[in-house]
Amino acid sequence: METTQVTPEELHQQHPGWTVRREQLPVGGETWTATRTRLLTHHEVSAGHRHTLAAPTGEHLARLLLTQSDECLKLKADFPGWSILLTDRRRWWALRTRHVVSDLIADTLDGLRELLDEQTLAEREAER
Repeated sequence: METTQVTPEELHQQHPGWTVRREQLPVGGETWTATRTRLLTHHEVSAGHRHTLAAPTGEHLARLLLTQSDECLKLKADFPGWSILLTDRRRWWALRTRHVVSDLIADTLDGLRELLDEQTLAEREAER
């Protein structure tokens, strides 16, 4: 089992606009939740924003919160055919299942954007 290295207070400070809770489950273990402090618009929900996130550990919740950053959500909007994830090793991963190139991995969102731009350009040139 993963050791929790963050506290709800730390996550709340790192991600203003979210309320973070850690709860003990009656059957053992715990669950971490983050809930936005405001309601989302229909447009925000359509763009991939989530009102509530849940995870089994604080570290997992921290990764989920990063995927809800404006920068990450813009990347998802700019490349709609790709799923954007953050691994447990804090590497950004873009994947899809219907093309030859199915995944791209980078250390930063900017690095992932570069790889996605290069892949998109290569695919457009191949279609010509």
